[in-house]
Amino acid sequence: QLGEAISPEAESATRTWLRAMQMEVLPEEEGRPLLENPLRNGVLLCELVGVLEGCPVRGVSTRPTDVLSCRRNIHSALLALGLLPNGEDGPSEKGERAEEGQHQWLAWQVERVLQGHNPTIWKLLTFLRTKHPRARLATQSEVVVVEGNVMRSSLGTGESFVRGGEGEGGLRS
Repeated sequence: QLGEAISPEAESATRTWLRAMQMEVLPEEEGRPLLENPLRNGVLLCELVGVLEGCPVRGVSTRPTDVLSCRRNIHSALLALGLLPNGEDGPSEKGERAEEGQHQWLAWQVERVLQGHNPTIWKLLTFLRTKHPRARLATQSEVVVVEGNVMRSSLGTGESFVRGGEGEGGLRS
């Protein structure tokens, strides 16, 4: 459950999982301000969700310029997971994954991620590692590094996500 405390062992296992998928966050990245911190700005979360869900998260700002673009990244990732309701059309098709009342709690947690609250960030990432049905398959996806950017094939979809790519979206075919 996302509300439970995370142990140092669980955080370490999640870091190892991310490293195995070549999505490791370096200590110097963790200490960066919001717009440059992949744990806080939603870029890493969108990349991870794209791999787990088998399709890229749409509308990702790979180089966010303000808090709003960071918030949109995190919301887009949670929406793609079916953990937040779709604001325009009611709950998303996958919305049943979230328990009743969890939507508001998750929306509040987005603000804690933006603020850099490490326990919240690592609880969310550990939740994905332990609860997402495709988490084990994700470590087997194809990884390619092009000019220093991580490109990850989304488990056979033929689409890739580039972390640190130019412009908005970060999606490549």
